[in-house]
Amino acid sequence: MIFFATLALFLAADRVPDSPVLEARLRAHSPQLADRLAQAKSLRLQMLLSFGDQRLGYRVDAEYFYPASAIKLCAAIAALEKCAELERDTPGLSIDTPLLIEPCFADSKRWSEDASNLQGGLPTLRHEVRKLCLVSDNPAFNHLYEFVGQRELNERMWRAGLTSTKVLHRLSEARTPEENRRVPAVSFQREGKSLLSIPPRTDSPITGNSGLPGIEIGEAWLRGDERVEGPMSFVDKNRIALVDLQEMVRALAENRSFRLPQSSRALLLESMTQYPAESANPRYARETYPDEWGKPFLPGLERVFPKDEWKIANKIGVAYGFTVDNAWIVNEKRKLSFFLSAVVYTNSDGVLNDNRYEYTTVAKPLFADLAEVAARLVMENQPR
Repeated sequence: MIFFATLALFLAADRVPDSPVLEARLRAHSPQLADRLAQAKSLRLQMLLSFGDQRLGYRVDAEYFYPASAIKLCAAIAALEKCAELERDTPGLSIDTPLLIEPCFADSKRWSEDASNLQGGLPTLRHEVRKLCLVSDNPAFNHLYEFVGQRELNERMWRAGLTSTKVLHRLSEARTPEENRRVPAVSFQREGKSLLSIPPRTDSPITGNSGLPGIEIGEAWLRGDERVEGPMSFVDKNRIALVDLQEMVRALAENRSFRLPQSSRALLLESMTQYPAESANPRYARETYPDEWGKPFLPGLERVFPKDEWKIANKIGVAYGFTVDNAWIVNEKRKLSFFLSAVVYTNSDGVLNDNRYEYTTVAKPLFADLAEVAARLVMENQPR
């Protein structure tokens, strides 16, 4: 069994000292960005920029942040790894084999159809990965979480060196810690017959986030319509250090650490890079999902070079006032390639669960500025 004490996990992530060069560039960008840096502690602002052999940080892992949907990439990687292992012992099984998940709770339903899959209308791992990456689909994450199981999902991340990872719960589905350790029966189907069955189980507990700096957040929070005074505890919430979050994308880009077939790695990177409206299956309307919807760094990059020059393989997260983006950014024409990860917490009234967060007015403009600073810094440091 893999086990690490909570504090040891926090310290295990490779800490990145603040870069005077990066901070100076951020402060010099504009008075607006300088003002945000003056509020960096209350905004829980963190930024990590990596290119070549350089890694420049600003308040990296200074305190806990809720990763929101950025954590979903862990489930996609773990599910594709697990499927590749099962394929070796089960002829005919693949990420395109129809997948069936039995009910796990009294209020859950059997998952055996997916109308969004235009190739047969059946659930598959490939389709869930695409939905998760393209539009951050919560049920898709939960299905992959249930296919892998809580402990196995975490252990796959730890084995890859991402030791701060704690994927502790489903998303948009209120469950107790014990319920989140439950895994339903899962089977791969071929022509209506079971090709492989995985029985249900309850995993052993994983230690929460007690002791991490900043783990209590806000001044009050809502439980339904009830206001609860005092900060909200994130002890039992998902967690990953910013260093490990970026390392996950770097490992994918550089084809290391994970035990993925090349076809699965290509699927992930394509799905992370495509705009939703570019997808043929599933299909999404650009009116509902404009190109910048899932790529908050894009507006800033467009200030440096035209949009069509940039490719962004990323996974965003937005919840509880936190905005997170974790991206591999490439401009082949200009020979630019860098990794940019950032976090900001925007909740001026201090109340969580009230859906009053400054995502549009503060987070989005801030992320655009960070991306512009990063792109220009990388461009200026390119070999001549």
